[in-house]
Amino acid sequence: MIYSNTGNGKTTFLDSVGYKLAARNFQVYRATSNSSIILKEIPIIRNIPGDIVLLIDDAFSHIDAIKSIIALGRKDIHIVASARTSQTELQEGEITNAFNNAVELFSLDRLNEKEISACIGFLDKYALWGSRQALPFEQKKRFIEKDCSSELLFVILEALDSPNIGRAFRRF
Repeated sequence: MIYSNTGNGKTTFLDSVGYKLAARNFQVYRATSNSSIILKEIPIIRNIPGDIVLLIDDAFSHIDAIKSIIALGRKDIHIVASARTSQTELQEGEITNAFNNAVELFSLDRLNEKEISACIGFLDKYALWGSRQALPFEQKKRFIEKDCSSELLFVILEALDSPNIGRAFRRF
């Protein structure tokens, strides 16, 4: 299960995982945060042969479905779920129990070194740094790590202040 604060890429991450696994011949199904039909679909999923991946946005809205899927006991059904950091911190035990203590939690809240470097390269390429455009790499890195707390959301908000983004918005 991946978790992060609002705007840090949970849905995008699930979409990317889904596309990559579908390309590798997994059957991929998706439950969104406002989808209530997943419990009704479990009997259908149970009878589908082969490797299945269920992408579940907002795992805490689908606790009963997760428990039911795990109860099927199929080793070829895999769940990749997402949740908000605050809810995960408060209800980690509940989600762990839903997965029969067989869940790994991954945070998307903090960019790692490689992701920070890639982010700097992207912002440099499209001149999205605003007043920081001319700063050396190390100062940009320090800005992301310290001022943005290594969170993509804050980096994106900062980029929205760049002149290039401002010009693009004014065209609309």
